[in-house]
Amino acid sequence: MKYFFPLLCVCVILFGSRSVSAQTTYGCNDSDACNFVVGDPAYDVNSGCAYAGDACDDENPTTFSSVYASDCSCVGVVTGCMDPEACNYKSDATNPSGCLYVTPNPNVDAENCWVCSQDMAGPSHGNGQGVLVSNDMNNNGICDDLDVIGCTDDAAANYNYDFQATALNSFGGSSSPCAQIDSEEEFNFAGLKDDDGVPYRLKTTSSVTHDVNDFDNDGDVTEFGSPGTNPWAIAESDKEELVYGPDGLPTNGLTRHAAYIEIWGDQDNNGTSDFNEIEGCMDEDACNYDEEATRQ
Repeated sequence: MKYFFPLLCVCVILFGSRSVSAQTTYGCNDSDACNFVVGDPAYDVNSGCAYAGDACDDENPTTFSSVYASDCSCVGVVTGCMDPEACNYKSDATNPSGCLYVTPNPNVDAENCWVCSQDMAGPSHGNGQGVLVSNDMNNNGICDDLDVIGCTDDAAANYNYDFQATALNSFGGSSSPCAQIDSEEEFNFAGLKDDDGVPYRLKTTSSVTHDVNDFDNDGDVTEFGSPGTNPWAIAESDKEELVYGPDGLPTNGLTRHAAYIEIWGDQDNNGTSDFNEIEGCMDEDACNYDEEATRQ
């Protein structure tokens, strides 16, 4: 007798249960914060709120350390001088730095005459690019715009005997406006020429001077003239018609003045002053030969 025992297979399926919870969210829930986003769902954890004065990114590569302003706008920090009265004023500066100022009272308060490299009343003022430059390039202690350019050599015919001249030239170079009378040219002298090229000198009572105050408003303070003339020029009443001596040189008028130039007295180089020339026939074989003639 055979017995059959059924094999009972019991399969037990074990199901493991796992508890799944929602991910915790972090963000700013404060509506007063600069980075609060209206419409975003509330965050589980209120964090990361930024307020005025906190760092932000203004997406401008030329600025640094940007911060939120009181209106929550992101303001990039721009360092520069914030004083509009300064030469290097930077109108968009938010972080103050050193300012440069021109000399307030040239020739009195400072050793140098510092001026701004840009027009402080012009459109470029405020870009922060202004720098101080010296307005005393010849280092004579007088601002260049107050310098009276003229001869300061007391041996020259046009030496500024009244000491109006403060510099030989604007930049203190080697060139000089002095009229040095050539000692080898015996007929040369100091004086002036009129529009026709006729030499003259100034009267001893002359008050001819530089137009230092730009009386005629032409921007030229170096020109010479008689006070009260407009345009500034030498009045006829200040001119002395020259009288020449036997040596061919003037005997009257001021011998030296800041306005003088060197007058060439023997332009034909014949050994006789141009102003003592005697015109006549110089041919000894001619009937009208004049032995005193110096110019044919």
